[in-house]
Amino acid sequence: MEKISVKYFFILSLFFILSYNANADCGINELIISNVECQENTNYSFSLNFAISNPQPDSFEILVNGSLYGIFSIDELPITVVQSSFSGNETDHIIVRDRNNYDCYQEAEVLNPCDCSLFNLQYTKFNCNNDSFYIKLDFDHSKTGESFCSWNDRYIFRLL
Repeated sequence: MEKISVKYFFILSLFFILSYNANADCGINELIISNVECQENTNYSFSLNFAISNPQPDSFEILVNGSLYGIFSIDELPITVVQSSFSGNETDHIIVRDRNNYDCYQEAEVLNPCDCSLFNLQYTKFNCNNDSFYIKLDFDHSKTGESFCSWNDRYIFRLL
């Protein structure tokens, strides 16, 4: 029984050594996202850079929300990413991956600087009768204009 235990221990140890070495071969480290700026209502840009270690990747690719943004060489760092097809959500998922070793990658979430938000929403209902009622809305907002439309687009309201 001792020989079998030693054999399994050896195989298990070899597995951990191979796993450790696969991760050690990654030359993409410390992904840095900076200068995130809103360009238009839904388009924004950011700078992307990372630390390089040995083995140095020949080229890398950038994926935005799972779609290929582009393929670049190390000499092109830092990269300015300007995208017109971000998700429109609060965050976008960025992956930088070595083209020769897909197990070597770094990922980050980028907060959408163009995302509008409404908060501290309060309302007061008054003058209710059988046919109509009135509502006073009070809320704070960021990254929005000074007017909004109702659901049926019949009325345009001005924020006070």
